[in-house]
Amino acid sequence: MPCIYDFKKGFVETELYSMEFIKQKNTGIVLDLRELGKIHWLKDFKELCAYLEEMDLNVKQRDVV
Repeated sequence: MPCIYDFKKGFVETELYSMEFIKQKNTGIVLDLRELGKIHWLKDFKELCAYLEEMDLNVKQRDVV
């Protein structure tokens, strides 16, 4: 979910063209686009993806129980 940060409201959903952050819906993890832009190595990107997938699975498993 594309979002921006509002100091009164917190993270607020926005249009793609004005987003500063990406929020993963299932886990609520917020990623700063500036930090994503600092990833230069495929290995680092794959580690981030693996972490997000693991957190997503954890949330889904909690929901099932």
